[in-house]
Amino acid sequence: MVKCLAEGRDPRTTPASELAQGKPVTVDADADQDEVLRLMEEHRDRFPTDVVAHLGAQLPSLVRGVFYEGWNPHPTPAKFDRQEYLDRFSHEASLPTEDAEDIVRAVTRAVFLHIPPEQLEHVFDTLPHDLRSLVTPAA
Repeated sequence: MVKCLAEGRDPRTTPASELAQGKPVTVDADADQDEVLRLMEEHRDRFPTDVVAHLGAQLPSLVRGVFYEGWNPHPTPAKFDRQEYLDRFSHEASLPTEDAEDIVRAVTRAVFLHIPPEQLEHVFDTLPHDLRSLVTPAA
């Protein structure tokens, strides 16, 4: 989504194949259970807690149990100010730092197209004021 918006493309009409980077993670059909679990854990632990929770919620019940086995989410969310957030965002999205604020706002606008503002209110209320003003649309 970030890359699509950063390139000025419409995420509703841009095929994922045009934006894909790297090689998809797959396992052979004859891979044993330990190999499959190792790969799931390795990739699961690279995502933030909320992303893991949303991804896990999409999995069938049996796979979900395996996916969460041994997972220890960090009990305290990371704290950072507005500039630290923008620096981290630009680094993790491989974007120029000077473009980060505009892209964050574009991503937020895209999120508001799909999720009603009243549902996002609770999430945004947990943010410090300087971050909240960055990600919430101007009134």
